[in-house]
Amino acid sequence: MKLRLFAAVASVLSVVFLASCGGSSGGAAALLTINSTSEIITFASGLDDLRGIAVDSNSNVYVANPSGGQISKITPAGTMTVFSLDSNVPYGIAVDSSDNVFVTELRGYNISKIDSAGNLSAFATGFDYPGLLSIDSSKNLYIPNFDGVIKKVTPSGAVSTFTSALSGALAGLAVDGNGNVYVCDNTSVLYKVTPTGIVSTITSSLTDPRGVAIDTSGNIYVTDAGGVARVTPAGVKSTAVTLPSGYAYGVAFDANGNLFISTIDGTVFKVVPN
Repeated sequence: MKLRLFAAVASVLSVVFLASCGGSSGGAAALLTINSTSEIITFASGLDDLRGIAVDSNSNVYVANPSGGQISKITPAGTMTVFSLDSNVPYGIAVDSSDNVFVTELRGYNISKIDSAGNLSAFATGFDYPGLLSIDSSKNLYIPNFDGVIKKVTPSGAVSTFTSALSGALAGLAVDGNGNVYVCDNTSVLYKVTPTGIVSTITSSLTDPRGVAIDTSGNIYVTDAGGVARVTPAGVKSTAVTLPSGYAYGVAFDANGNLFISTIDGTVFKVVPN
């Protein structure tokens, strides 16, 4: 892949006094595809220990830094600010169609919400080590849990069990346009769960999967052994992205089909489809 430096962001960040939250919907990709010849851009750097990533309707990127207790916001031009300080260990991020930001928190195992005006509120409780969450077109949140359960949270904050038919610690998930949930455990398996709760295994050949995103053709992108794998709905796996540095953790598409990747090394990469 071609590599280009977009913005080396300074370590001095301005603080926007909003509250914390997040989780990654995975977004919707354009008709072009991410492949081995796609250009990789260093979109932001100077951070540390990044986990969840999400993109809003204006192509602003949000990343969670659990060890630093903050969520950063990066504009399309590469300007980075601290969007939220969160002492409850922010982890997963999702943004709905109204640009409300949701975050899973590893201290207390809760979900918080920041609305588009910057108002923070507690949103939902009752999770077991909640992972990288996602959101559907009706603004329902789906949260993978360490105990193998996927929880669903409605826009009003009502929590229910979407499925308890899985085993093992669940890491990340994404929801497609038909309401199918693709979820990975933290070892090697990617599952599909239909809206009626039917579970099937898509692939069991991943290594250390975490983030999940889906393009408009239904291909699933999963972080895999530090890079990103593409898995077709039929379960055919190939390498989509090999990073020049860092270890991939979260993935999210913007509306133009660009794939954003957060790394535990503190860099955000942008991969341009072709």
